[in-house]
Amino acid sequence: MAGIGTGRHGFDLLIPGGLSPMARQAIDIRRKSDGARLPGAPVVIEPVACFGGGLEGAVAVAVAALEPGAQQGHALAFLQGRAERLHSQAA
Repeated sequence: MAGIGTGRHGFDLLIPGGLSPMARQAIDIRRKSDGARLPGAPVVIEPVACFGGGLEGAVAVAVAALEPGAQQGHALAFLQGRAERLHSQAA
C-alpha cells in the first residue's frame, strides 16, 4: 500500500468492442507492481444461454451508448440486417 487512504480503490474497465455475452469471460486483475492477482480475481462472467433478459440488456446498453449520427446509422443497418435474417430463417 502506498499510504493512500484505506487501500481500497475502485476503477473502471473499458474494453473496446465490449465482451460477447455468448461466451464465458474471465477477467484477471493483477497489480502492476508485481503481477500478483488481486483478491477475488479472476472474475468470471458466464455466457447467456438464450436471447433473454441478459442479452437483451446488453444490446440495450450498447444501443444507448451510441453516439448520434454515423454510429447510430451503422448500428441500425446492422440490426435491420439481422432482423431480416431472422425473418428469413423463421419463414
